[in-house]
Amino acid sequence: MSRRLSALLKLEHCKKYFLRCFFCIAILSAFSNTASAYYEARPVIRMSEVLTSQQAQSVYHRVEDIELSGKFYSFRVDSDMGKYNITSLALFRNRIQEISTLAQAISEFSRKDENLSEEIRGQFSIRANSAIDILSRPVESAADLAGQFADNLNETLTGLPENATDTFGYQVRESKDPVAAMHKRNIASQWGLDVYSTNLRVQEFLNAVTKARSSGRISAGTPTLRTQINRPPKAADFEIETYTEYLLKSKSVQELYQINKNLLIDMKINTEIVNNFLQHTSFSPRHLTRISHYLDSMNGVRNKSAFIEAASQIQNEVMALAFDESAMMLKYYHDKVAKLEKLFTGSEVLEAISKDGRMVYFVPIDLIYWSEQTEQLFDSLQLRAKESGFGAWELVTAGSVTAEAGKELQQRKFTVRDKFVNK
Repeated sequence: MSRRLSALLKLEHCKKYFLRCFFCIAILSAFSNTASAYYEARPVIRMSEVLTSQQAQSVYHRVEDIELSGKFYSFRVDSDMGKYNITSLALFRNRIQEISTLAQAISEFSRKDENLSEEIRGQFSIRANSAIDILSRPVESAADLAGQFADNLNETLTGLPENATDTFGYQVRESKDPVAAMHKRNIASQWGLDVYSTNLRVQEFLNAVTKARSSGRISAGTPTLRTQINRPPKAADFEIETYTEYLLKSKSVQELYQINKNLLIDMKINTEIVNNFLQHTSFSPRHLTRISHYLDSMNGVRNKSAFIEAASQIQNEVMALAFDESAMMLKYYHDKVAKLEKLFTGSEVLEAISKDGRMVYFVPIDLIYWSEQTEQLFDSLQLRAKESGFGAWELVTAGSVTAEAGKELQQRKFTVRDKFVNK
């Protein structure tokens, strides 16, 4: 009897042990399933949620596809100028405006100036393969810009009165002939183009019209009417933008360099840091001039050196545009939301302290969705703000925040200001 009782007791003990193990496994399994469902899959991007109807399609271009590539959107575009793969919404806006402008120019010249029209079409057709090869993919690094782009650009400079100057580090360089350089800047301003654009088609167009004007055809390439696909950014400061355009039109690269250097030195930024920034090969004179003037306009903000140091670490044009937008966002926040007191870097984002006691994080990317990496970043930023004694913390981003990410950030007491550049 005692043996039977002992066997029953052992059996009962085994059942209890099995049940405990079963429940442990079930709990762990449930937790695992919850954790894996906690993060969002990479979002499928709907064109209507990102672009206006004009941006999505015009008589000159059509966006075929949008997807998320890392932190930025990636666009496949078919156009009168060829097929493009473009990374980041900021660069996309620039490119479609360039496509529209060039197509309008060629159409207008075909009616008004047949000779100039043929010159430009001839350049485009001769160089189509190499031009599209460069245009159709984003610049991955400064080395790509200095290698692939410079080799092709040198060909487009053929025929200008003088060789390009080597004073400035950026690869789009102006002619040493001051008359030719002046013509090119004026033409770019008249057509609303960036004279320092990395778009080879833009450079070919500007050089062809410059050559015509330098040869005595002063009115060559003057526009009758321009169509603007992109609206001015909401966060843009009208006075700064107007003055920047004036400087880009009227000043040489060397003059812009000195103007920007003087501004940054007056902000008490170390000379070596200033030189590293102004000579960075991913920033064009346009980027440098806009950034310098936006920072200079924020009176009372300390440690602007942090922004310049962070900007000097970038590796490509996409990030150059991101810092361009960041300077704009800082100014807009400073003027419209709350006065900023001091800038910081050191984490993965640009940080600022407002005079009313907020920790503000600026993130110039296209989309934030909830992933493990996103959770780790914002948990660390929340902790950083708490440990520093702040009672409020904010996220300011140029792009969008998904509903799930917004909910998680709200639980962490973030004030979220999304689409801060173009809302």
